[in-house]
Amino acid sequence: MAPAREKVKRPSAAQKGKETVVQKSWITDMPLDVLFEIFKYVEPLTLSNLTRTSKGFRALLLNRSKACRVWQDVLAGVEGLPPASQYYLSVATSHRLTVLSLVLSGNMSKDLNLNMCSFHTAQFGDATPRTVQCFTQKKGELVGDFFRQRIFLTSTIGNHARLCAYWEERLTRIRESEIRRLIYKRRVEIEHRLTKTGWGGELSYIKGDYGSEFTFSLLPEVNKAEKLDNRKWRNIHPKLFDYMMKHSLSRMKEPQESALRARFIKLDTLIKDAPRDIELDFYPRLIDICQFPKVQQLLDVGYRVEVDCEHLQKELKLILPGLMEEWHEDVMEEFEDHLRSNFKALKARKDINVRELAALTFTCEQCWTTLQYPMVLGHSCLYQIYSASPTMPNQDCGAVGETLYAEIAKEKCESFPWSCKMIRPTKWNDRVQNLFEVCGQDPRRASLEDLDKQDARVFCNMCRRRRGRLVMTWRAAFNHCHSHHKRAEPSSVTWSLVTGEEEKQARELEESCMDKAILKYEKEPHWTCLGCPYVASKGDVIAHNFAEHEISPGDVVEGKDYHRMIGSPPFAIKPVVVYPKRISNRGE
Repeated sequence: MAPAREKVKRPSAAQKGKETVVQKSWITDMPLDVLFEIFKYVEPLTLSNLTRTSKGFRALLLNRSKACRVWQDVLAGVEGLPPASQYYLSVATSHRLTVLSLVLSGNMSKDLNLNMCSFHTAQFGDATPRTVQCFTQKKGELVGDFFRQRIFLTSTIGNHARLCAYWEERLTRIRESEIRRLIYKRRVEIEHRLTKTGWGGELSYIKGDYGSEFTFSLLPEVNKAEKLDNRKWRNIHPKLFDYMMKHSLSRMKEPQESALRARFIKLDTLIKDAPRDIELDFYPRLIDICQFPKVQQLLDVGYRVEVDCEHLQKELKLILPGLMEEWHEDVMEEFEDHLRSNFKALKARKDINVRELAALTFTCEQCWTTLQYPMVLGHSCLYQIYSASPTMPNQDCGAVGETLYAEIAKEKCESFPWSCKMIRPTKWNDRVQNLFEVCGQDPRRASLEDLDKQDARVFCNMCRRRRGRLVMTWRAAFNHCHSHHKRAEPSSVTWSLVTGEEEKQARELEESCMDKAILKYEKEPHWTCLGCPYVASKGDVIAHNFAEHEISPGDVVEGKDYHRMIGSPPFAIKPVVVYPKRISNRGE
Protein backbone atom coordinates (compact mmCIF):
# COMPACT_ATOMS: atom_id res chain seq x y z
CA MET A 1 0.00 0.00 0.00
CA ALA A 2 1.48 3.30 -1.06
CA PRO A 3 2.17 5.78 1.70
CA ALA A 4 -0.28 8.65 1.96
CA ARG A 5 0.88 11.96 0.61
CA GLU A 6 1.45 14.69 3.07
CA LYS A 7 -0.59 17.84 2.47
CA VAL A 8 1.72 20.65 1.49
CA LYS A 9 0.83 24.06 2.89
CA ARG A 10 0.87 26.91 0.39
CA PRO A 11 3.06 29.83 1.33
CA SER A 12 1.12 32.82 2.58
CA ALA A 13 1.14 36.12 0.77
CA ALA A 14 3.58 37.51 3.32
CA GLN A 15 6.14 34.72 2.53
CA LYS A 16 6.04 34.79 -1.26
CA GLY A 17 9.28 35.64 -3.06
CA LYS A 18 12.84 35.63 -1.80
CA GLU A 19 12.28 38.44 0.69
CA THR A 20 9.87 38.56 3.59
CA VAL A 21 7.00 41.03 3.24
CA VAL A 22 6.62 43.29 6.28
CA GLN A 23 3.33 44.93 7.25
CA LYS A 24 2.88 48.71 7.30
CA SER A 25 3.94 48.88 10.93
CA TRP A 26 7.61 48.59 9.87
CA ILE A 27 7.95 52.35 9.75
CA THR A 28 7.19 52.64 13.48
CA ASP A 29 9.97 50.14 14.29
CA MET A 30 12.68 51.83 12.19
CA PRO A 31 15.67 53.20 14.18
CA LEU A 32 15.57 56.90 14.98
CA ASP A 33 18.85 57.64 13.23
CA VAL A 34 17.57 56.15 9.96
CA LEU A 35 14.34 58.15 10.18
CA PHE A 36 16.38 61.26 10.93
CA GLU A 37 18.46 60.74 7.80
CA ILE A 38 15.33 60.10 5.70
CA PHE A 39 13.51 63.26 6.66
CA LYS A 40 16.64 65.42 6.79
CA TYR A 41 17.96 64.82 3.30
CA VAL A 42 15.36 63.15 1.14
CA GLU A 43 12.37 65.16 -0.10
CA PRO A 44 8.95 63.65 -0.92
CA LEU A 45 9.55 63.84 -4.68
CA THR A 46 12.80 61.91 -4.26
CA LEU A 47 11.03 59.29 -2.16
CA SER A 48 8.41 58.89 -4.87
CA ASN A 49 11.05 58.45 -7.57
CA LEU A 50 13.06 56.02 -5.46
CA THR A 51 9.97 53.91 -4.89
CA ARG A 52 9.68 53.33 -8.63
CA THR A 53 13.35 53.14 -9.65
CA SER A 54 15.51 51.95 -6.75
CA LYS A 55 15.77 48.24 -6.10
CA GLY A 56 17.39 49.00 -2.77
CA PHE A 57 14.44 51.11 -1.66
CA ARG A 58 12.03 48.35 -2.59
CA ALA A 59 14.18 45.96 -0.59
CA LEU A 60 13.80 48.30 2.39
CA LEU A 61 10.04 48.04 2.04
CA LEU A 62 10.29 44.26 1.97
CA ASN A 63 13.00 43.63 4.56
CA ARG A 64 13.48 45.93 7.55
CA SER A 65 16.88 44.46 8.47
CA LYS A 66 18.51 46.10 5.44
CA ALA A 67 17.27 49.60 6.20
CA CYS A 68 20.53 51.11 7.46
CA ARG A 69 22.67 49.76 4.65
CA VAL A 70 20.11 50.66 2.01
CA TRP A 71 19.86 54.24 3.17
CA GLN A 72 23.60 54.61 3.43
CA ASP A 73 23.89 53.47 -0.18
CA VAL A 74 21.07 55.74 -1.25
CA LEU A 75 22.54 58.82 0.42
CA ALA A 76 25.97 58.08 -0.95
CA GLY A 77 24.53 57.95 -4.45
CA VAL A 78 22.85 61.36 -4.26
CA GLU A 79 24.83 63.77 -6.42
CA GLY A 80 26.18 66.86 -4.64
CA LEU A 81 24.94 65.90 -1.18
CA PRO A 82 27.33 67.26 1.50
CA PRO A 83 28.93 64.47 3.55
CA ALA A 84 27.43 64.05 6.99
CA SER A 85 29.61 64.85 10.01
CA GLN A 86 30.50 62.34 12.69
CA TYR A 87 27.85 63.94 14.89
CA TYR A 88 25.09 62.83 12.49
CA LEU A 89 26.60 59.44 11.81
CA SER A 90 26.31 58.48 15.49
CA VAL A 91 23.20 60.27 16.53
CA ALA A 92 22.27 57.88 19.30
CA THR A 93 25.59 58.26 21.25
CA SER A 94 26.86 61.78 20.55
CA HIS A 95 24.26 63.92 22.30
CA ARG A 96 24.79 66.02 25.41
CA LEU A 97 23.58 63.50 27.98
CA THR A 98 26.25 61.01 26.92
CA VAL A 99 28.96 63.63 27.37
CA LEU A 100 27.63 64.65 30.76
CA SER A 101 27.75 61.07 31.93
CA LEU A 102 31.53 61.11 31.53
CA VAL A 103 31.95 64.08 33.89
CA LEU A 104 32.34 63.68 37.63
CA SER A 105 29.34 64.58 39.67
CA GLY A 106 31.49 66.81 41.87
CA ASN A 107 31.92 69.29 39.04
CA MET A 108 28.13 69.74 38.63
CA SER A 109 26.03 72.66 39.82
CA LYS A 110 22.58 72.15 41.33
CA ASP A 111 21.24 75.40 39.87
CA LEU A 112 20.28 73.88 36.48
CA ASN A 113 17.83 70.98 36.17
CA LEU A 114 17.86 68.78 33.05
CA ASN A 115 15.72 65.78 32.16
CA MET A 116 17.65 62.50 31.92
CA CYS A 117 16.89 59.08 30.55
CA SER A 118 16.52 56.06 32.81
CA PHE A 119 20.08 54.89 32.04
CA HIS A 120 21.74 58.06 33.35
CA THR A 121 19.35 58.29 36.28
CA ALA A 122 20.58 54.89 37.48
CA GLN A 123 24.22 56.01 37.16
CA PHE A 124 23.77 59.08 39.36
CA GLY A 125 21.91 57.20 42.04
CA ASP A 126 18.98 58.08 44.21
CA ALA A 127 20.30 61.44 45.40
CA THR A 128 19.60 63.18 42.09
CA PRO A 129 17.17 60.90 40.25
CA ARG A 130 16.11 63.38 37.59
CA THR A 131 18.76 66.12 37.51
CA VAL A 132 22.33 66.71 36.44
CA GLN A 133 24.66 69.51 37.44
CA CYS A 134 26.55 72.03 35.36
CA PHE A 135 30.23 72.76 35.87
CA THR A 136 31.16 74.86 38.89
CA GLN A 137 34.72 75.42 37.66
CA LYS A 138 35.27 78.29 35.21
CA LYS A 139 38.88 77.38 34.32
CA GLY A 140 40.85 74.25 33.94
CA GLU A 141 42.01 71.80 31.34
CA LEU A 142 38.88 69.69 31.53
CA VAL A 143 36.55 72.66 31.12
CA GLY A 144 38.56 74.15 28.26
CA ASP A 145 38.70 70.86 26.42
CA PHE A 146 34.94 70.45 26.83
CA PHE A 147 34.13 73.89 25.42
CA ARG A 148 36.58 73.49 22.53
CA GLN A 149 34.82 70.30 21.53
CA ARG A 150 31.39 71.95 21.78
CA ILE A 151 32.47 75.00 19.74
CA PHE A 152 34.00 72.82 17.03
CA LEU A 153 30.93 70.60 16.96
CA THR A 154 28.58 73.61 16.75
CA SER A 155 30.53 75.19 13.89
CA THR A 156 30.62 71.86 12.08
CA ILE A 157 26.86 71.53 12.40
CA GLY A 158 26.36 75.09 11.14
CA ASN A 159 28.63 74.60 8.13
CA HIS A 160 26.92 71.36 7.28
CA ALA A 161 23.51 73.00 7.54
CA ARG A 162 24.57 75.80 5.16
CA LEU A 163 25.96 73.27 2.68
CA CYS A 164 22.69 71.32 2.84
CA ALA A 165 20.71 74.52 2.24
CA TYR A 166 22.84 75.39 -0.81
CA TRP A 167 22.44 71.83 -2.08
CA GLU A 168 18.65 72.02 -1.61
CA GLU A 169 18.43 75.37 -3.46
CA ARG A 170 20.49 74.00 -6.34
CA LEU A 171 18.30 70.92 -6.60
CA THR A 172 15.17 73.08 -6.45
CA ARG A 173 16.40 75.22 -9.33
CA ILE A 174 17.32 72.14 -11.33
CA ARG A 175 13.93 70.56 -10.71
CA GLU A 176 12.03 73.75 -11.56
CA SER A 177 14.02 74.11 -14.75
CA GLU A 178 13.28 70.51 -15.65
CA ILE A 179 9.57 71.00 -14.93
CA ARG A 180 9.46 74.12 -17.11
CA ARG A 181 11.23 72.24 -19.89
CA LEU A 182 8.74 69.37 -19.71
CA ILE A 183 5.76 71.76 -19.68
CA TYR A 184 7.16 73.67 -22.65
CA LYS A 185 7.73 70.48 -24.65
CA ARG A 186 4.20 69.33 -23.82
CA ARG A 187 2.74 72.68 -24.89
CA VAL A 188 4.66 72.63 -28.18
CA GLU A 189 3.44 69.10 -28.84
CA ILE A 190 -0.17 70.10 -28.08
CA GLU A 191 0.05 73.12 -30.40
CA HIS A 192 1.48 70.89 -33.14
CA ARG A 193 -1.35 68.39 -32.78
CA LEU A 194 -3.99 71.17 -32.69
CA THR A 195 -2.54 72.69 -35.85
CA LYS A 196 -2.76 69.32 -37.61
CA THR A 197 -6.44 69.06 -36.64
CA GLY A 198 -7.30 72.47 -38.14
CA TRP A 199 -6.94 74.87 -35.21
CA GLY A 200 -3.80 76.59 -36.45
CA GLY A 201 -5.61 79.82 -37.29
CA GLU A 202 -7.19 80.07 -33.86
CA LEU A 203 -3.82 79.34 -32.23
CA SER A 204 -2.33 82.31 -34.07
CA TYR A 205 -5.02 84.55 -32.52
CA ILE A 206 -4.26 83.08 -29.09
CA LYS A 207 -0.52 83.71 -29.46
CA GLY A 208 -1.17 87.23 -30.66
CA ASP A 209 -2.92 88.18 -27.42
CA TYR A 210 -0.92 87.97 -24.18
CA GLY A 211 -3.97 87.37 -21.99
CA SER A 212 -5.30 84.56 -24.19
CA GLU A 213 -1.87 82.96 -24.44
CA PHE A 214 -1.41 83.10 -20.67
CA THR A 215 -4.85 81.57 -20.10
CA PHE A 216 -4.12 78.80 -22.61
CA SER A 217 -0.80 77.99 -20.89
CA LEU A 218 -2.58 77.58 -17.53
CA LEU A 219 -5.03 74.97 -18.77
CA PRO A 220 -4.74 71.75 -16.71
CA GLU A 221 -4.28 69.77 -19.92
CA VAL A 222 -1.36 72.00 -20.98
CA ASN A 223 0.33 73.03 -17.73
CA LYS A 224 1.50 69.55 -16.74
CA ALA A 225 5.07 68.19 -16.49
CA GLU A 226 4.34 64.95 -18.32
CA LYS A 227 5.32 63.66 -21.70
CA LEU A 228 2.46 63.61 -24.19
CA ASP A 229 1.77 60.35 -26.00
CA ASN A 230 -1.11 59.16 -28.16
CA ARG A 231 -3.05 57.65 -25.27
CA LYS A 232 -2.92 60.85 -23.20
CA TRP A 233 -3.78 62.93 -26.26
CA ARG A 234 -6.95 60.89 -26.78
CA ASN A 235 -7.95 61.70 -23.20
CA ILE A 236 -7.41 65.47 -23.36
CA HIS A 237 -8.22 66.45 -26.95
CA PRO A 238 -12.06 66.73 -26.40
CA LYS A 239 -11.53 69.35 -23.67
CA LEU A 240 -8.98 71.21 -25.79
CA PHE A 241 -11.33 71.24 -28.79
CA ASP A 242 -14.10 72.59 -26.57
CA TYR A 243 -11.81 75.35 -25.30
CA MET A 244 -10.77 76.31 -28.82
CA MET A 245 -14.40 76.47 -29.93
CA LYS A 246 -15.39 78.69 -26.98
CA HIS A 247 -12.41 80.96 -27.60
CA SER A 248 -13.34 81.29 -31.26
CA LEU A 249 -16.93 82.22 -30.42
CA SER A 250 -15.81 84.66 -27.73
CA ARG A 251 -13.31 86.28 -30.08
CA MET A 252 -15.92 86.82 -32.79
CA LYS A 253 -18.65 87.87 -30.36
CA GLU A 254 -17.46 91.43 -29.70
CA PRO A 255 -17.17 92.62 -33.32
CA GLN A 256 -20.34 90.73 -34.23
CA GLU A 257 -22.17 92.44 -31.36
CA SER A 258 -21.07 95.87 -32.57
CA ALA A 259 -22.22 95.12 -36.11
CA LEU A 260 -25.59 93.74 -34.98
CA ARG A 261 -26.23 96.65 -32.61
CA ALA A 262 -25.67 99.13 -35.43
CA ARG A 263 -28.09 97.21 -37.67
CA PHE A 264 -30.68 96.99 -34.89
CA ILE A 265 -30.55 100.76 -34.49
CA LYS A 266 -31.37 101.19 -38.19
CA LEU A 267 -34.23 98.71 -37.93
CA ASP A 268 -35.60 100.39 -34.80
CA THR A 269 -35.62 103.74 -36.59
CA LEU A 270 -37.52 102.25 -39.53
CA ILE A 271 -40.10 100.68 -37.20
CA LYS A 272 -40.69 103.96 -35.40
CA ASP A 273 -40.94 105.90 -38.68
CA ALA A 274 -43.24 103.36 -40.32
CA PRO A 275 -46.75 104.73 -41.09
CA ARG A 276 -49.39 103.73 -38.53
CA ASP A 277 -52.69 102.14 -39.42
CA ILE A 278 -55.55 102.54 -36.97
CA GLU A 279 -56.92 99.14 -37.95
CA LEU A 280 -53.89 97.45 -36.38
CA ASP A 281 -54.71 99.05 -33.01
CA PHE A 282 -51.24 98.39 -31.62
CA TYR A 283 -47.85 97.87 -33.20
CA PRO A 284 -44.88 95.55 -32.78
CA ARG A 285 -41.64 96.52 -31.14
CA LEU A 286 -38.11 95.90 -32.30
CA ILE A 287 -37.85 92.57 -30.46
CA ASP A 288 -40.99 91.33 -32.25
CA ILE A 289 -39.74 92.21 -35.74
CA CYS A 290 -36.28 90.77 -35.05
CA GLN A 291 -37.62 87.25 -34.68
CA PHE A 292 -38.87 87.00 -38.26
CA PRO A 293 -36.55 84.84 -40.40
CA LYS A 294 -36.58 87.41 -43.21
CA VAL A 295 -35.23 90.10 -40.90
CA GLN A 296 -32.67 87.78 -39.37
CA GLN A 297 -31.46 86.83 -42.84
CA LEU A 298 -30.78 90.49 -43.59
CA LEU A 299 -29.18 91.40 -40.25
CA ASP A 300 -27.45 88.25 -39.01
CA VAL A 301 -24.48 88.19 -41.37
CA GLY A 302 -20.79 88.08 -40.50
CA TYR A 303 -19.23 91.19 -39.07
CA ARG A 304 -16.63 91.14 -41.86
CA VAL A 305 -19.34 91.40 -44.50
CA GLU A 306 -19.83 94.97 -45.62
CA VAL A 307 -23.55 95.76 -45.43
CA ASP A 308 -24.75 98.58 -47.65
CA CYS A 309 -26.87 100.80 -45.38
CA GLU A 310 -28.99 102.14 -48.23
CA HIS A 311 -29.63 98.65 -49.59
CA LEU A 312 -30.49 97.36 -46.10
CA GLN A 313 -32.85 100.26 -45.48
CA LYS A 314 -34.53 99.73 -48.84
CA GLU A 315 -35.03 96.00 -48.24
CA LEU A 316 -36.42 96.55 -44.75
CA LYS A 317 -38.84 99.20 -45.98
CA LEU A 318 -40.22 96.77 -48.54
CA ILE A 319 -40.90 93.93 -46.11
CA LEU A 320 -41.72 95.89 -42.95
CA PRO A 321 -45.42 96.67 -43.64
CA GLY A 322 -46.16 93.05 -44.44
CA LEU A 323 -44.30 91.87 -41.36
CA MET A 324 -46.25 94.24 -39.12
CA GLU A 325 -49.54 92.93 -40.47
CA GLU A 326 -48.37 89.35 -40.15
CA TRP A 327 -47.28 89.97 -36.56
CA HIS A 328 -50.66 91.54 -35.74
CA GLU A 329 -52.51 88.51 -37.12
CA ASP A 330 -50.28 86.10 -35.22
CA VAL A 331 -50.74 88.00 -31.97
CA MET A 332 -54.52 88.10 -32.31
CA GLU A 333 -54.63 84.40 -33.09
CA GLU A 334 -52.38 83.59 -30.14
CA PHE A 335 -54.51 85.72 -27.81
CA GLU A 336 -57.76 84.09 -28.96
CA ASP A 337 -56.31 80.58 -28.61
CA HIS A 338 -55.19 81.49 -25.11
CA LEU A 339 -58.73 82.58 -24.21
CA ARG A 340 -60.42 79.51 -25.70
CA SER A 341 -58.02 77.20 -23.88
CA ASN A 342 -59.19 78.73 -20.58
CA PHE A 343 -62.90 78.42 -21.40
CA LYS A 344 -63.82 74.93 -22.59
CA ALA A 345 -67.43 75.96 -23.24
CA LEU A 346 -66.27 78.53 -25.82
CA LYS A 347 -63.48 76.45 -27.30
CA ALA A 348 -65.61 75.00 -30.10
CA ARG A 349 -67.75 78.11 -30.70
CA LYS A 350 -65.99 79.55 -33.72
CA ASP A 351 -68.93 81.87 -34.44
CA ILE A 352 -68.18 83.93 -31.31
CA ASN A 353 -65.41 86.50 -31.17
CA VAL A 354 -64.09 85.51 -27.76
CA ARG A 355 -61.62 88.34 -27.28
CA GLU A 356 -64.32 91.03 -27.71
CA LEU A 357 -66.80 89.58 -25.22
CA ALA A 358 -67.86 92.46 -23.00
CA ALA A 359 -68.33 90.24 -19.95
CA LEU A 360 -64.70 89.09 -19.82
CA THR A 361 -62.02 90.66 -17.65
CA PHE A 362 -58.31 89.92 -17.68
CA THR A 363 -55.96 89.77 -14.69
CA CYS A 364 -52.20 90.12 -15.05
CA GLU A 365 -50.51 87.51 -12.87
CA GLN A 366 -47.44 89.69 -12.59
CA CYS A 367 -48.88 93.02 -11.37
CA TRP A 368 -52.44 91.78 -10.58
CA THR A 369 -54.08 94.54 -12.58
CA THR A 370 -57.60 93.93 -13.89
CA LEU A 371 -58.08 95.00 -17.51
CA GLN A 372 -60.62 94.81 -20.30
CA TYR A 373 -60.24 94.27 -24.00
CA PRO A 374 -58.57 95.90 -25.92
CA MET A 375 -56.54 97.59 -23.13
CA VAL A 376 -55.05 94.22 -22.22
CA LEU A 377 -53.25 93.97 -25.58
CA GLY A 378 -51.12 97.02 -24.80
CA HIS A 379 -50.38 96.09 -21.20
CA SER A 380 -46.71 96.70 -20.39
CA CYS A 381 -46.23 93.35 -18.62
CA LEU A 382 -46.77 91.50 -21.90
CA TYR A 383 -43.18 92.49 -22.73
CA GLN A 384 -41.26 90.82 -19.95
CA ILE A 385 -38.11 92.62 -18.87
CA TYR A 386 -35.01 90.75 -20.02
CA SER A 387 -32.95 91.52 -16.88
CA ALA A 388 -35.71 90.02 -14.69
CA SER A 389 -35.94 86.81 -16.73
CA PRO A 390 -34.87 84.40 -13.91
CA THR A 391 -38.08 85.27 -11.99
CA MET A 392 -40.34 85.11 -15.03
CA PRO A 393 -41.92 82.12 -16.78
CA ASN A 394 -39.73 80.41 -19.33
CA GLN A 395 -39.61 82.32 -22.59
CA ASP A 396 -37.77 81.84 -25.84
CA CYS A 397 -37.07 84.01 -28.85
CA GLY A 398 -39.35 82.17 -31.23
CA ALA A 399 -37.82 81.59 -34.62
CA VAL A 400 -34.59 83.28 -33.65
CA GLY A 401 -33.52 80.67 -31.08
CA GLU A 402 -30.96 81.08 -28.34
CA THR A 403 -28.15 82.38 -30.53
CA LEU A 404 -25.87 85.39 -30.38
CA TYR A 405 -28.36 87.21 -32.59
CA ALA A 406 -31.22 86.49 -30.16
CA GLU A 407 -29.14 87.41 -27.13
CA ILE A 408 -28.11 90.79 -28.55
CA ALA A 409 -31.69 91.47 -29.66
CA LYS A 410 -32.98 90.92 -26.11
CA GLU A 411 -30.18 93.02 -24.62
CA LYS A 412 -30.81 95.84 -27.08
CA CYS A 413 -34.57 95.83 -26.48
CA GLU A 414 -34.26 94.88 -22.79
CA SER A 415 -37.31 92.64 -23.10
CA PHE A 416 -38.68 89.39 -24.48
CA PRO A 417 -41.12 89.30 -27.41
CA TRP A 418 -44.83 89.93 -26.83
CA SER A 419 -46.55 87.11 -24.96
CA CYS A 420 -49.95 86.77 -23.26
CA LYS A 421 -49.06 83.79 -21.08
CA MET A 422 -49.26 85.78 -17.85
CA ILE A 423 -52.77 87.09 -18.66
CA ARG A 424 -55.51 85.11 -16.92
CA PRO A 425 -59.05 85.65 -18.27
CA THR A 426 -61.80 85.75 -15.65
CA LYS A 427 -65.26 84.52 -16.50
CA TRP A 428 -68.30 86.55 -15.49
CA ASN A 429 -70.30 85.77 -12.34
CA ASP A 430 -73.93 86.31 -11.30
CA ARG A 431 -73.36 90.00 -10.66
CA VAL A 432 -72.36 90.59 -14.27
CA GLN A 433 -74.96 88.09 -15.47
CA ASN A 434 -77.71 90.13 -13.82
CA LEU A 435 -76.36 93.34 -15.35
CA PHE A 436 -76.37 91.91 -18.88
CA GLU A 437 -79.84 90.41 -18.49
CA VAL A 438 -81.22 93.81 -17.43
CA CYS A 439 -79.69 95.32 -20.58
CA GLY A 440 -81.24 92.53 -22.67
CA GLN A 441 -77.88 91.02 -23.65
CA ASP A 442 -76.39 87.55 -23.42
CA PRO A 443 -72.93 87.63 -21.73
CA ARG A 444 -71.88 84.62 -23.84
CA ARG A 445 -72.34 86.59 -27.07
CA ALA A 446 -72.57 90.33 -26.33
CA SER A 447 -69.58 92.31 -27.53
CA LEU A 448 -68.29 95.69 -26.48
CA GLU A 449 -69.71 97.23 -29.63
CA ASP A 450 -73.19 95.81 -28.93
CA LEU A 451 -73.38 97.33 -25.46
CA ASP A 452 -71.87 100.65 -26.56
CA LYS A 453 -74.51 100.94 -29.29
CA GLN A 454 -77.30 100.17 -26.84
CA ASP A 455 -75.91 102.77 -24.39
CA ALA A 456 -78.34 101.81 -21.63
CA ARG A 457 -78.55 103.42 -18.18
CA VAL A 458 -78.95 101.26 -15.07
CA PHE A 459 -78.88 101.63 -11.32
CA CYS A 460 -77.77 99.27 -8.55
CA ASN A 461 -80.58 98.03 -6.30
CA MET A 462 -78.10 97.27 -3.55
CA CYS A 463 -76.91 100.88 -3.47
CA ARG A 464 -80.32 102.56 -3.18
CA ARG A 465 -80.16 106.05 -1.75
CA ARG A 466 -82.74 107.58 0.54
CA ARG A 467 -83.92 110.24 -1.91
CA GLY A 468 -82.49 109.25 -5.28
CA ARG A 469 -80.96 106.60 -7.52
CA LEU A 470 -77.35 106.22 -8.67
CA VAL A 471 -77.59 106.01 -12.48
CA MET A 472 -74.65 104.85 -14.54
CA THR A 473 -73.63 103.51 -17.95
CA TRP A 474 -72.98 99.82 -18.50
CA ARG A 475 -69.18 100.35 -18.32
CA ALA A 476 -69.50 102.21 -15.01
CA ALA A 477 -71.86 99.51 -13.76
CA PHE A 478 -69.41 96.81 -14.84
CA ASN A 479 -66.61 98.48 -12.86
CA HIS A 480 -69.05 99.02 -9.98
CA CYS A 481 -69.55 95.24 -9.76
CA HIS A 482 -65.84 94.58 -9.34
CA SER A 483 -65.00 97.50 -7.06
CA HIS A 484 -67.97 98.02 -4.71
CA HIS A 485 -69.49 94.54 -4.48
CA LYS A 486 -66.45 92.36 -4.83
CA ARG A 487 -67.07 90.49 -1.57
CA ALA A 488 -70.86 90.47 -1.66
CA GLU A 489 -72.90 87.44 -2.60
CA PRO A 490 -73.17 87.49 -6.43
CA SER A 491 -76.89 86.74 -6.37
CA SER A 492 -77.59 89.65 -3.99
CA VAL A 493 -76.36 92.28 -6.47
CA THR A 494 -79.24 93.11 -8.82
CA TRP A 495 -79.78 95.85 -11.37
CA SER A 496 -82.68 97.81 -12.81
CA LEU A 497 -82.97 99.52 -16.16
CA VAL A 498 -83.52 103.29 -16.12
CA THR A 499 -86.11 104.51 -18.60
CA GLY A 500 -88.43 107.42 -19.20
CA GLU A 501 -88.02 110.70 -17.37
CA GLU A 502 -85.24 109.41 -15.11
CA GLU A 503 -83.11 108.37 -18.10
CA LYS A 504 -83.68 111.75 -19.76
CA GLN A 505 -82.67 113.59 -16.61
CA ALA A 506 -79.53 111.42 -16.23
CA ARG A 507 -78.43 112.04 -19.81
CA GLU A 508 -78.97 115.78 -19.45
CA LEU A 509 -76.82 115.84 -16.34
CA GLU A 510 -74.12 113.79 -18.03
CA GLU A 511 -74.16 116.18 -20.97
CA SER A 512 -73.77 119.20 -18.70
CA CYS A 513 -70.67 117.68 -17.12
CA MET A 514 -69.32 116.20 -20.36
CA ASP A 515 -67.19 119.12 -21.54
CA LYS A 516 -65.26 119.35 -18.32
CA ALA A 517 -64.71 115.58 -18.15
CA ILE A 518 -63.62 115.37 -21.81
CA LEU A 519 -61.20 118.25 -21.36
CA LYS A 520 -59.65 116.51 -18.37
CA TYR A 521 -59.41 113.22 -20.27
CA GLU A 522 -57.77 114.83 -23.31
CA LYS A 523 -55.03 116.27 -21.12
CA GLU A 524 -53.89 112.77 -20.18
CA PRO A 525 -51.09 111.19 -22.30
CA HIS A 526 -53.42 108.72 -24.01
CA TRP A 527 -52.89 109.85 -27.61
CA THR A 528 -50.36 108.87 -30.24
CA CYS A 529 -49.43 110.18 -33.66
CA LEU A 530 -50.13 107.85 -36.59
CA GLY A 531 -47.13 109.17 -38.49
CA CYS A 532 -44.59 108.40 -35.75
CA PRO A 533 -44.53 106.91 -32.24
CA TYR A 534 -45.04 110.27 -30.50
CA VAL A 535 -47.26 109.94 -27.39
CA ALA A 536 -48.71 112.88 -25.44
CA SER A 537 -51.97 114.64 -24.65
CA LYS A 538 -54.44 115.32 -27.44
CA GLY A 539 -53.49 118.99 -27.75
CA ASP A 540 -49.78 118.21 -27.80
CA VAL A 541 -50.26 115.56 -30.50
CA ILE A 542 -52.16 118.05 -32.69
CA ALA A 543 -49.36 120.59 -32.22
CA HIS A 544 -46.85 117.86 -33.03
CA ASN A 545 -48.58 117.12 -36.34
CA PHE A 546 -48.28 120.77 -37.29
CA ALA A 547 -44.63 121.09 -36.23
CA GLU A 548 -43.27 117.76 -37.48
CA HIS A 549 -45.63 116.65 -40.25
CA GLU A 550 -46.72 120.11 -41.51
CA ILE A 551 -50.45 119.46 -41.00
CA SER A 552 -52.38 122.50 -39.88
CA PRO A 553 -54.40 122.09 -36.66
CA GLY A 554 -57.67 122.54 -38.56
CA ASP A 555 -56.85 119.67 -40.91
CA VAL A 556 -55.75 117.17 -38.26
CA VAL A 557 -58.32 114.36 -38.12
CA GLU A 558 -58.65 111.80 -35.33
CA GLY A 559 -58.35 108.31 -36.76
CA LYS A 560 -56.27 109.53 -39.69
CA ASP A 561 -53.47 111.59 -38.17
CA TYR A 562 -53.71 110.48 -34.53
CA HIS A 563 -55.77 108.20 -32.31
CA ARG A 564 -56.18 107.04 -28.75
CA MET A 565 -53.65 104.42 -27.63
CA ILE A 566 -54.95 100.92 -27.26
CA GLY A 567 -53.48 100.56 -23.79
CA SER A 568 -55.19 103.67 -22.42
CA PRO A 569 -58.52 103.47 -20.59
CA PRO A 570 -61.60 104.59 -22.56
CA PHE A 571 -63.45 107.74 -21.69
CA ALA A 572 -65.69 107.01 -18.70
CA ILE A 573 -68.93 108.82 -17.95
CA LYS A 574 -69.29 109.21 -14.21
CA PRO A 575 -72.48 108.04 -12.46
CA VAL A 576 -75.08 110.63 -11.47
CA VAL A 577 -77.78 110.69 -8.79
CA VAL A 578 -81.32 111.23 -10.06
CA TYR A 579 -84.00 112.58 -7.69
CA PRO A 580 -87.74 112.58 -8.32
CA LYS A 581 -88.00 116.38 -8.61
CA ARG A 582 -84.44 117.55 -9.16
CA ILE A 583 -81.13 116.29 -10.43
CA SER A 584 -77.83 116.20 -8.52
CA ASN A 585 -74.48 115.89 -10.27
CA ARG A 586 -72.88 114.08 -7.40
CA GLY A 587 -71.10 110.96 -8.50
CA GLU A 588 -69.68 108.01 -6.64
